[in-house]
Amino acid sequence: MSTAVQSRFFSCFFFNYQEKSILGTQMVGEIIQREVHQTSIVFWGHRLLEPSLTEDEARRLLKQVLYENVTRYMRTRMTHLRHGQQGEVTGLIPPDQDIRNPEIYLSHILEYLELPQDLITIVANTVHINRMGIKVGEGNDHGGETIHLSELDIGEEPQKLVSIVAIPSEVLNSSR
Repeated sequence: MSTAVQSRFFSCFFFNYQEKSILGTQMVGEIIQREVHQTSIVFWGHRLLEPSLTEDEARRLLKQVLYENVTRYMRTRMTHLRHGQQGEVTGLIPPDQDIRNPEIYLSHILEYLELPQDLITIVANTVHINRMGIKVGEGNDHGGETIHLSELDIGEEPQKLVSIVAIPSEVLNSSR
């Protein structure tokens, strides 16, 4: 498919979000209430991966990124474990506990792989926010949008949100 007739592109979109308790104002009927406890939602750390021509290609790229992040996390954990053993001052480490022993090293890796839910999880979440970024109830009559989020956890790293987005070709072409 040529890019001249391509109407949209697809990409993986990663970002963070944080909920903060704030004091704000709220309309109740025709009365403005001040210092009302509200939850503000802030999105930050946006990262858009290389656009793809098809959604399948974008999903393949997402799988590749997830694989790379999981393997990086596992390498980091194994390095910390190895350095922790090297830092011990109690004396010699028994061979059946020494991370430099290939069998012990592989047994630690297998522990991670046997429990993939501890390694990587994607949790669906839905939030309702108004145009000011304030979390509102589902049936709120003051407007707002429902946003479906996919929260990505890899090990103990900070949680990220991930989405496959469709980008109209006019947006990409206008940025050139």
